[in-house]
Amino acid sequence: PSVDFTIAAWFNWTTNPSPYYSGIPGGGVSWELRVRADGRFAIIFYQAIGPDIVTSAVSPGAYNDGTWHHAAGVLQSGLAKLYVDGVLVAQDTTNPITSVRPSTQTVVGSIASGFVGAIDEVRIFHSAGQAGDTHRAAADLLRQRRQVGQRGHHIQPRPGDRRQEHR
Repeated sequence: PSVDFTIAAWFNWTTNPSPYYSGIPGGGVSWELRVRADGRFAIIFYQAIGPDIVTSAVSPGAYNDGTWHHAAGVLQSGLAKLYVDGVLVAQDTTNPITSVRPSTQTVVGSIASGFVGAIDEVRIFHSAGQAGDTHRAAADLLRQRRQVGQRGHHIQPRPGDRRQEHR
C-alpha cells in the first residue's frame, strides 16, 4: 500500500475483547484497526522495511455502549489518525513511517482475542483523501441510524472462528 491509506468499519459491542484486543487486522503485521480490552478504538500501521517503526493512535474514550460506532484509521503523510463517528479523536505526531507492510489477508473479528459483537461495512481505501467523505457520510448515517433505531446487516464471528463472510 501507498503511504496514505484508510481502513474503516462500523462496530457495535458491549463485551470487550479479553484478554487483549480484537478488530480487523491487515495480516502480515501490516495494520490493525483494534477494539481494545478497555473498550477504546486504536489504529496501528507498521513500516514495511526496518527498522521496526509504527505509527498509532488510541481513542481517549470507550465505545462499548451497545450502539453503532464508525471507526476509521487513516495513515496520512506517514502518521496515524483515528476518527470515530466522523470526528478526529486521536493522532500521532511523531515518527512517521515511509511505507506500509503488505497486507497478506484481511480478517474481520479476530486479532489477539475474538470479537463478540457486530462489525459491518468494512472499507479499505488506498488513500487518505477518500476518507474525508467517508467520515462525513459515517456521521450522517450514524445520526440516521440512531433516529430510526436501525441495526443494519452485520457479521457476528465467534471467538477463534476463522471463517469470513463476503458480500
